[in-house]
Amino acid sequence: MDMLTHLTPRRRLHRAFVKWLFANQHRFTVELVFQRRTDRSIHFSFAGINPVIEGCLHTYGLALDVTWEGNSWDFIGDWDPSPKRFAKGYACTMIRDWFQARHPDQEFSEYHGTREALWTKEIFEPFLEWANDTLAPAHMLKLTQYGGATWATLIRDCADDNSQNDDRNRRLVDTLIPVGGPKSQVQEDAVHLYLPVHTLSLSAGGFRDPPC
Repeated sequence: MDMLTHLTPRRRLHRAFVKWLFANQHRFTVELVFQRRTDRSIHFSFAGINPVIEGCLHTYGLALDVTWEGNSWDFIGDWDPSPKRFAKGYACTMIRDWFQARHPDQEFSEYHGTREALWTKEIFEPFLEWANDTLAPAHMLKLTQYGGATWATLIRDCADDNSQNDDRNRRLVDTLIPVGGPKSQVQEDAVHLYLPVHTLSLSAGGFRDPPC
């Protein structure tokens, strides 16, 4: 994490993230490792975690990508609020519009004094919670391919490997494929590959079936 002291990004969101991380790095159970930086993005991985999982802080938010064999397989985390300044402070327009559409008789109150405060609430803190509660305790990364679509799921153990996520995504793929389309577009069965999340287990390689 020593690289934090050398990072001097130009983008306001990037500066806010580095400042927040410097003050909150002790709260992470997995350490962030900065990989590279451009004017528009900061890329990082996680110490002790399979490098197929990588984070990227853009100019508008933070995303977590799974890359397998050179291809982007799935985004397993994504926080990209739309901050806007109102008379009462900064608010995410998506959250504000959602609230007003569903509660027309109530006054929206989730305003922040600065953009940085909004980013902390809507990006930084949710990312910290994800890293500690979802990534760190996971043992396997399940990669699924079905009907030309791919997705990834972090699972703690075989008991946690339920089919709800797969069933939901399968129904979505079946809906998106045009009726009467080429048969080659549809796979009768989804293909799964299980990868270890923690690098101490990388020598085990990947599994076509859950290694239980």
